[in-house]
Amino acid sequence: MLSYLTFLAPVALSLFSSGAQAAHITRRATTCNGHPEFCSRTYGNVTYVGAHDSYAVGVNNLAVNQDYNITQQLSDGVRMLQMQTHNLNGAIQLCHTSCALFNGGSLQTYLGTVKTWMDANPNDVVSLLIVNSDGFKPTDYDTVFKAAGLDTISYAPQSANIPASQWPTLGDMIDSNKRLVTFMDHGADFTSVPYLIDEFTNVWETEFDVTDTTFDCNVNRTNGDPTTQMYLINHFLDKLVLGQPAPNKDVANVTNGVSGTGSLGQQVQTCVAANGRNPNFMLVDGTPDFSHHPYPPPVVATTAPIPVQPTPPDNQFQLHVDAPPSRGTGRGPYGSGDMDDGYTLVFESQAAFEAWREKEEEENVVEFVKGDTHGSKAVPPRFKEHVKLVCARHSRSGRKKYVKKFPDRVRKVPSRKLEGKGCPASISYKTYFDRQEVRVCYVSHHSHEIGPANLPFTRRGARAQVGGKTPSSSRPPENMPPPQPIASTSTAPPPPAPFEVRECAQDP
Repeated sequence: MLSYLTFLAPVALSLFSSGAQAAHITRRATTCNGHPEFCSRTYGNVTYVGAHDSYAVGVNNLAVNQDYNITQQLSDGVRMLQMQTHNLNGAIQLCHTSCALFNGGSLQTYLGTVKTWMDANPNDVVSLLIVNSDGFKPTDYDTVFKAAGLDTISYAPQSANIPASQWPTLGDMIDSNKRLVTFMDHGADFTSVPYLIDEFTNVWETEFDVTDTTFDCNVNRTNGDPTTQMYLINHFLDKLVLGQPAPNKDVANVTNGVSGTGSLGQQVQTCVAANGRNPNFMLVDGTPDFSHHPYPPPVVATTAPIPVQPTPPDNQFQLHVDAPPSRGTGRGPYGSGDMDDGYTLVFESQAAFEAWREKEEEENVVEFVKGDTHGSKAVPPRFKEHVKLVCARHSRSGRKKYVKKFPDRVRKVPSRKLEGKGCPASISYKTYFDRQEVRVCYVSHHSHEIGPANLPFTRRGARAQVGGKTPSSSRPPENMPPPQPIASTSTAPPPPAPFEVRECAQDP
């Protein structure tokens, strides 16, 4: 027995030593805010998109700024959430100017949602910007942060004043699980709650509540140092309603655009020219869409001094935001004719498209009927209208099966619906606000016989059978060339196997 224990002793010591060493081994983040290259960048060396009044979500209300809730905002790439806090019966409430105008719920509920998202996304650093409207004490906020479980993942700096170049890297913040950075516009106290960071000691801002499209890059709040501090641009346009500023959503597409007068891209270029570096935070109403850049945007540094980024050949604004990559790097807009989205036919106008559609129906003796229509929900919208036309012999799912009231009666015209799922052929097309062209995704395979055999299942053939007439052709004269697409970004694919269903790409 003694020899057995003597044998186990060094083994146990070895295991203990290995365990002790393992306890000091920390994981190293390989992807930070969606990008491996960000792990080695300091927090002050990255540009973040911020949601202005992130809690103010809704429609038909002059006090709302956002279209989607904070979970969706974060999933779309927003990494700074700004909010106003107000005192409602002693509780910290998120309201816009006053709780009578817009009440966005309690801060504790809001922070609980943030915690849920951050738990599900452990490789992301998120920032909060609190406008302490009613002057709550830092300890009041500390109580709410602890209740939401966010105090343990909040980053607390070594001092109250941190130059832009002295922040830790995103990789270090993620490895230590101190991934939440919280700024407060006034009332912060480093000695009592060190993770509530005074904003204007560390960040300066441009003018806010502007009602014209002249977005400058001057220090407005407060006495910031452009050479050492991080900075935030307030890029949201207001309009006066009864003398008070309110979000101007009518021009959100322009305000959040990549180029043009009053655009986000233009203000960033103004700031780069003035400061030699991009802003650290861009506060916007709604979420700008960066997916339609023709080239992969470069990672931009934001510590001074940094040379101005050269203007790309097409004069497009290029900025790397930490939104998760979507639909591949460097892709064009949805429905722009990319090889894998299916929208490979381009017509110069709606009339040209309709003429082509009529020719297809005439030559193949088929009919397409409207199946679905919707507009883009993205901000700014990626297209004006998306319409899906389905083969008339398509069986729509979700409908109650038709039961004949008089089963003995015989139809004069056979039903054109197919049993099961029906014909998969479809024509999906998109129209746009800024141009006349129409882009089309054509699934041309029919699961039934086409040509003259399909004539009885068309409206023209059905009318002829009921009236006892021979259907006439509406084919255009032989000397008139049929309409053609103005471009095609891919060669026509071979016809799919029978009953194979191809789908056009769907997008918001």
